[in-house]
Amino acid sequence: MKLQWMILLVSCMLTDIKVESNPNLINNVYDDLLIAIHPDIRENLALVDQLKKYFTWASSSLFTATSRRAKLGKVKILIPKTWTNQRYHGAPGNTGLDKGNVIVYKPNLKYGNSPYVRQFSECGLPGEFMHLTPAFLLEETSATQIWGDIGKTLTHEMGHLFWGLFDEYATFEENTGHYYVASETMQGEPVRCTRQLKGENLNIDTGQPCTFDAVTSLPEASCRFHPNFKNTSEASLMFYHFLPSVETFCDNNASNPRTLHNMEAPNTHNRLCRGLSNWEVMRLHPDFRNNNNPPVDGTQVVDTKPTFEIIQERDRKFILAMDISDSMLWVSVSFYVELAKF
Repeated sequence: MKLQWMILLVSCMLTDIKVESNPNLINNVYDDLLIAIHPDIRENLALVDQLKKYFTWASSSLFTATSRRAKLGKVKILIPKTWTNQRYHGAPGNTGLDKGNVIVYKPNLKYGNSPYVRQFSECGLPGEFMHLTPAFLLEETSATQIWGDIGKTLTHEMGHLFWGLFDEYATFEENTGHYYVASETMQGEPVRCTRQLKGENLNIDTGQPCTFDAVTSLPEASCRFHPNFKNTSEASLMFYHFLPSVETFCDNNASNPRTLHNMEAPNTHNRLCRGLSNWEVMRLHPDFRNNNNPPVDGTQVVDTKPTFEIIQERDRKFILAMDISDSMLWVSVSFYVELAKF
C-alpha cells in the first residue's frame, strides 16, 4: 500500500496537467494574465513585441466592450527556456506552460492560424486557454485583413476565455442554411446579432440576391448574409466583431436596439445559453455579479495600457520528503505536489 501511494504521487508530479488559472477582475483590472510561448516555437523576440502591441490594443477594446468595467493590468509573457537567457527575463516562480491563459503555438489542424479558445460546452464556464499562432502575431497586415481589428478580435476571444460566451454567427455544424424564420415577422431572417445589423442576402455561387421560398420563407442553401460595413449597430462582438461599428457585447435591454440580443437566432451561444444575451451571462459571472466592478466614472481619464513582465521558463526542481506511515494516508496528493515544487 505504501509503495503504491508513492508511485501515484510521483506520477502526478511528472504529469503535465492543465490548471485553470484565469485572472480575477479586481477594481476593474485583470492582473497576472499569463501568455506562454510554447518551447517548440523558434526564438524570435519580435513575437514578444507583437504580443505587447496586440494586448495593449485588446485592453483598450475590452474596456470599451465592457462599458468601462474591465481592462488588462499586469501581463506576464513566459518565454521558453531554450531561448537566449536575457538579463531582464525574470524568474517564472511556479508558473509554467501548463498555467498559460494564452498559448502561442503552431497552427491547429482545425483552425489554422485563426485565434480560438479551447472551452467547455457549458454556458458561462470560462475557457481553458486561448491559442494564437506566430503567423497571426507576426503577419499583422494579413491578420487585420482576415480577422479585422486586432483588439476586437482578441476581445471576442476573451469573451470565450473569461466568461464562457459562445459564437453568435452561423456555423455549418449549427445551422447549415444560415437562416431561420423569425416568430415576429414569420419571414426568413439571417442568423445575426443584433437584428439591427443591415446587409444583403446574396447567393455565394452567383452573387445575385437570394430567392426566399413562399412556403418555407427560407432562401436557397447557397444564400448568405453580407453585412453592410457602414452599419450603426454596436453589437455583437461574439457575432461579426470585424464590423467597424461593433464594439460591445449584446444585452437584453430593449430600449437600445443597437445592442439588443437576438434570442431566436439558431447559433451556438443561444443553444448553450438558452437564449441569454452575452451580458446576461456575464452578469452571472463573479467578475460582474451583484454589480461587482461597476463602470469607471465616465469623466475619469483611464490609461488602459497594460504593464508587461517578461519571464523565462526554467527547469523545475523537486524534492521528495515524505512521511509514508499509515497516519499520513489521508493527506491529498495535491498537497504533496505543491509542497514538492520550488
